[in-house]
Order: sequence, then C-alpha cells, then structure tokens
Amino acid sequence: MAPIRPLRSALLAATLLMPVLALPGAARADVTPADAQTLETQLRGWLTSVLGPKIPLPPHPFAVRPEGDHYVVSVGYAGEIPGTGVTITGDPISVSLKPLDATRWTILDFHIPSPLRVDNPGAGPTDIKSYAIKLAEQTTTGVFDPTLATPSSYDGSMRGYTAVTEGPMGTQSSHMDHLATHTSMTPTGGGRVDIESSSMGEKLSSSSTLPDGTPVTFSVDQLAGKGHVQGILFSEIGTIIRAAADVVPMLDAAGKAPKTDDDPKPPVPEEARPLLHAMLDSVRNLLGGYDQEFTMKQIKFDAGGHSGSLANLMLGVGGGAPGGKLDLHMALAMDGLDSPEIPPGTIHDYLPRHFSLKPRVSGVPTADVADLINHAIDSDGTDNDELTGMAMGLLAKGPLTVGIDDLSLDMGPGKLTGSGSVAVSSPVDYVAQAVLKLTGFDALLADANTRPELKQAAPVMIFLKGIGKQEGNAIVWNISFQDKKLLVNGTDLSSMVPK
Repeated sequence: MAPIRPLRSALLAATLLMPVLALPGAARADVTPADAQTLETQLRGWLTSVLGPKIPLPPHPFAVRPEGDHYVVSVGYAGEIPGTGVTITGDPISVSLKPLDATRWTILDFHIPSPLRVDNPGAGPTDIKSYAIKLAEQTTTGVFDPTLATPSSYDGSMRGYTAVTEGPMGTQSSHMDHLATHTSMTPTGGGRVDIESSSMGEKLSSSSTLPDGTPVTFSVDQLAGKGHVQGILFSEIGTIIRAAADVVPMLDAAGKAPKTDDDPKPPVPEEARPLLHAMLDSVRNLLGGYDQEFTMKQIKFDAGGHSGSLANLMLGVGGGAPGGKLDLHMALAMDGLDSPEIPPGTIHDYLPRHFSLKPRVSGVPTADVADLINHAIDSDGTDNDELTGMAMGLLAKGPLTVGIDDLSLDMGPGKLTGSGSVAVSSPVDYVAQAVLKLTGFDALLADANTRPELKQAAPVMIFLKGIGKQEGNAIVWNISFQDKKLLVNGTDLSSMVPK
C-alpha cells in the first residue's frame, strides 16, 4: 500500500495545519498582501506552539502569497534534516486556500511535490538508502472548518504514480495508474473528531532485484483501503511532540552517562519522568479507537521464475478500549491461491481456495496498564519484583483473553469453520473453549483412503470422527479446557495433554 502513503501523509499534514488558525474573515473579492502576511504570521506562531522551542524552525517555514480571491501557501522542507544526514530534494508543498465564510476554507488544490527524493547516505545494512516518487497528475480539493464546528471533507486523485526505493532488499520500482481518495471529518464535541477515509487504486505493479540478483515482480489489478479513527483530539499531538523533543535528549544523555556499582543510575532520569508521564496521558487521551482494512484483487507474483496468483487478499487491523479494557483485533483473508508450477493432482486440489482468520487480544484494563508503565518510569531499578507482581496482576484483573473470532478454511472437498478463546488469569490459571465444524468429512476420508499423498492422515481422521458429533452435514467438536481437564464433546481427553 506504499503508493497511498504520500497522499495520505499530505492530507494529514493539512489536517494538523488548520485546527488552530485564526481565520482572516469571510470570503472577499481579492486577498491583499497584508492578509497574506497576517496568515503567514499566524501559521508560524501555530507551528512554534506545536513543536515547542526545542525543535528549530527555518527562517520562513511558510510562504503565503495572495492570488486573486485566495491564498497560496507553500511549505518548504528541502535540505538536510538536522542531526540525521538525511536530505530531501523537491519543490515546496503547495495548497491553495479560499475563505468560504467566517469559519470555513475551500481547498482549491493541494499539491504533493513531484518529483520528490529522499537520500540517506549514512544508511545501515537494514535501512532505506533512498526513496524517489513522481506523479504525472494530481488534484486534491475539499472544504475544511478549522473550528471543528462543522464537518470537513477532502477528495484526492493522482495518476501515473512511480516510485524507486533503494534498500536492504535491493532496488524496487513501482507504478500505479490511478488512485482516488476521500476523507471526511465529523466533529463529535470537545475538540474531538471522527475521521472516515477510503481509497481506490488501479493497476499497481512492482519490480525489484534482490541483492543476490533474483528478480521479483508483483502486480495488482485493483486495491482499496478504508479506515475509521474515532474521537481523535488533535491538541494532544502537539503535547506529545513537545514532550518528545524535551525527553529524547535526556534519555540519550542518560544512556551515554558512565555507571558504577556505587552510582548505578536509575533506568529513567528523574528530570525526564514528568515528561514521560505527560506523554503517556496524552497518548491515552489521543483517540477512542481505530479500524483499517486493505484489500487487493487479482494479484500476480513471480520470484526468480517461481510464480503464483491470488484472486483476493484482505488485511484489517483495529483497536480500542471499550469499557476501559484493551481490545486489539486483526483480520486476514485470501481467496483463489494458484500457481502454474503445481500440476493437476492432490496438491493442486488441496490448495486453500479460501482462508480467513480473525484473531483478537482483549480484557486487560488500560488504566492498570498505564499504572504499570508509570511505575516502570519511576522505578529505581531495584523494584523488579514489584513490577513483575503488577504485571501478573493485570492478568487477574482482565483476564487477558486471546481468541479467534472466526476461522474459515476451504481445502479440497472440506470446509472447516470455528472460533475459540483462552482466558488467562495467571501463568498457571487459564480457561479455554472452542467450537470447530467440518463439512465434507466423508469425501475427505475417502480421499485419505485412496490418494497416496493423504494416507497418513486417515488414522487421525478416523479418530476425529469418533470424538466428533454429527450435526446435519457437519461434524462438530466442542472443546473446553478447565481445571487441567480437556473435554471434547464431553469426552475427557486429559490424558493426551502433556503434563
């Protein structure tokens, strides 16, 4: 999904740029140079307030000029990033803004620099050495209310995207014919905003040469993404940036300071602790939750002459804290795996035609996680047993639940579905339950008895059928583990569990 990142990053920059601006007033026939100077001063003041005094600004980070009835704001960034050796080459970011009314702006256009190049001459063996992009066409328009009193939205399009990356895996070149994006921001009160985003791309292709000379190609006919960020509070981003600018040098100096047995030094210097506590509070308050999903259709890949294809691939991630308890979830699905290298026969027949998995981790109270982190920040390095005890206490207060909300696998004539979870209250106290259903069992067993490649599976399948329960056309296994007892459909199989 790398081609989506530049446009999304630019839109995020625009989103963070606007919320604290004092608007120059309602729309007018022409913008004056004095208006442009006022806006430039406001922008610089805002950036200084967000970054704080520890992050130096160039003399003119923003350039604002009047152009008829609107402003053109340019953001320069080219040159060397201080202290990194990384250099950026490209024209300024440019956005054309027109005051729509007393509180809203019209974004006439937003331009990502093209071409853009990033070079890292000091790159290590695992770092990216350079990254360059170019766009044939691009447009971004929208309406934005920096007071967050009314909804805002953006629509973007880019064509002819190309990128070249030099990194630890060799040289990679990629191209996308077209990418369209839409982002909407809905105020929810208290300065918080819900953000919905979607993207649709066509004809992505990538080619690379690995360090050993192996050629790798990859192509996708269609790709799409969608996301939801719940209740983000933009003001917390500035707090995190300012605190990080102060605390990073402190931690760096502490790591380089000499230590002796008489003066071992605490893991975190005392002067950095209030800043880390503040950062943790801001991170906890930053947003209510998030969900993202990416899909790709008609995928083809070839690595050193070994090729294959997928009809569909989906990856989703998300998280939140409903009821004050951590909840992280993921989704993975694929359909239509195939390869011309696999001849007709058993292996080809049993390639997974469909596979989906939705794992989840949940249950731990976020307030108690924060308490543990805060205690670790204040630790003098001699209270490891106390910290370990607090960590174990998190399990009991949860309990920590690790589960699979949904499992689905189609292979040959069989289809397996299921779900399950393990609730962990301590390293030695846990309860597990799962339900598995399999259709097409008789056809699978017939194959196991007649196909030489599957004969070793026949005894296992006979055993599984014996402990299974027939429900319609499916065999079902209800599995539970509690008090050191493993039950499958009520049958005690504890003797099969390793001690």
